[in-house]
Amino acid sequence: MIPQTHFHRADHYRPEYEGALTRIHGAQTISLAPLTDSDTTALLDELLGRDSSVAAVRSLIVDRAAGNPFFAQEIVRELSERGVLRGSAAHTCRPQTLRR
Repeated sequence: MIPQTHFHRADHYRPEYEGALTRIHGAQTISLAPLTDSDTTALLDELLGRDSSVAAVRSLIVDRAAGNPFFAQEIVRELSERGVLRGSAAHTCRPQTLRR
């Protein structure tokens, strides 16, 4: 960083994180509450759809993401890249530039 300049950086991490970024002079932390399971499910409905064929994986992702929307999206992306998700779910969670 350059002294005397304005700088904005947004990071996300688990609440228990106590790394170097927490010790930067002048840095501010904005804590956001985790999403509820209902909110995470709504996010996953947008990414995966509401078909009953994804109900079990949706439930697992809700549990694993623990309210973190970034983690939920990354789990879906990873499952898509591994070929675990196919069809519209795999298409939806990939950036437009990577869609076939």
